[in-house]
Amino acid sequence: MLFALVAGAAIQSLVPGAALLGRARIPLLLAIVLYYALSNNRGIMLLSAVLAGLLQDALSSDIPPGYSSFCFGVAGLVVNRYKDDLFGESLLTTSCIGAAAAFVVSLGLSLLLWFNDLIRDPLWLWVLKATGTAL
Repeated sequence: MLFALVAGAAIQSLVPGAALLGRARIPLLLAIVLYYALSNNRGIMLLSAVLAGLLQDALSSDIPPGYSSFCFGVAGLVVNRYKDDLFGESLLTTSCIGAAAAFVVSLGLSLLLWFNDLIRDPLWLWVLKATGTAL
């Protein structure tokens, strides 16, 4: 798990974001958390969410420590709760879950940062970045 998280963090931080999509980056750390949410128990998933969130926050100068961990943890808990009702082996299902989770986590993180006066971006930019992250 640790190797996957460090490699995912490195790739996510080195690949530039698409300008047309609000500089959205590839959500590899969230994908790793969702993998553990679909394939393991809740404790391992929460550990991966905390570690992935701390890695993402450490690599970003705009996000205080813990914000991403909270968002990853909530998304992971929801997916983990309903993993038995989902077709986890289906590419379509996992793609839709990943896209929805990426949109919600990106928008939720933006809202957390906005409520704490850490960003002042307009709302349309948040939605554009969340949509780009989902794609």
